Amino acid sequence: QRLVGHALRVSQLRRRRRNMEELHRLLTVVAEVRQTQHSLQALLACSDFVAALDMIADARQLLATELRGVASLRNTSAQLAEMHTVVLRMMSSEFVALAMGRDGLLADISGACGELGRA
Repeated sequence: QRLVGHALRVSQLRRRRRNMEELHRLLTVVAEVRQTQHSLQALLACSDFVAALDMIADARQLLATELRGVASLRNTSAQLAEMHTVVLRMMSSEFVALAMGRDGLLADISGACGELGRA
């Protein structure tokens, strides 16, 4: 009987460990999604619009699948939609600036972001 009790306990502990590992993985994903806004600001400061749009798409995908129903991320989808609109507007503004020959500002930004990459 003691042997059966130990076997049940081992089974319970294995299940608990799997649950804890899954919880840790999900909490890591939640932290990454929460960090998205700060990362987006850094990407936009360097005019890296493609990476910013990719990051928004990845975060939206996680919110729609793995993180569906997480209460602490309830407003994140709306924030990401707003950030998507901001990125598109910034891209348009930069395109217009380039088309009108005002690329001096862009060179300054590119130089500053290059310095960030080396730091």
